[in-house]
Amino acid sequence: MADPVGPLESWLVRNGAIIVGLGIGTAAKYGLTLTEGRKLTWKGLLIDLLLLGMLGVIAITIADWCSLTGNPRVLVGALSAVSSDRLVRLARDRFMKKAETDLGMTARATPASAMRVPSGIGEPNEVQVQPSVADSDHARAGSTLRTAFRETTRRQLPRDQVEIIKRLGDEI
Repeated sequence: MADPVGPLESWLVRNGAIIVGLGIGTAAKYGLTLTEGRKLTWKGLLIDLLLLGMLGVIAITIADWCSLTGNPRVLVGALSAVSSDRLVRLARDRFMKKAETDLGMTARATPASAMRVPSGIGEPNEVQVQPSVADSDHARAGSTLRTAFRETTRRQLPRDQVEIIKRLGDEI
C-alpha cells in the first residue's frame, strides 16, 4: 500500500519555506501598520487571511520559476506577504491586460456575431456583441465585452420600491 504521508511530506519540504516566509511577511506587515500609527482591525486581519492563498501561489510560482531553494524561498514568501495588496493588484491588472489583448485578437479573427458573454442571474443566458463596435480597429474587445456584460446585469428597482418612491415624491 502506498504511503499517504509521502506526497504531503514532499509538498511540505518543497513549500514549507514559503509558508514560513508568508508568516514572517504577514507579521512584518502588521508591524509596519502599527509603526505608521494605524490600528489593526478584524476586517484587515480577515482580508490578509483571505489573500494568503493567492500570495502562496504567486510566491511558489516565482520561486519555482527562478529555481530557488532554501532561504531565498523564505524571502520570496515574506516579500509577497509584506506587499500583498500591491502584488495581488499587479497580478490582476497584468492578467486583465493579457486577457484583453488575447480577446482583441480573437475579436478581429472571429465574427462578432459568434462572440457571446454570460449574463447575470435571472437575465438571458447570453448577450450578443454588436459587430459595428467589436469589429472597429480602434475598439478594444475586452472593454466592449465588459460593457455589454454590465449593461445586461444592471438591475431595475422592484415595482413596489418604485411605487414607494413615487408616493414619497408626491408627498414632498
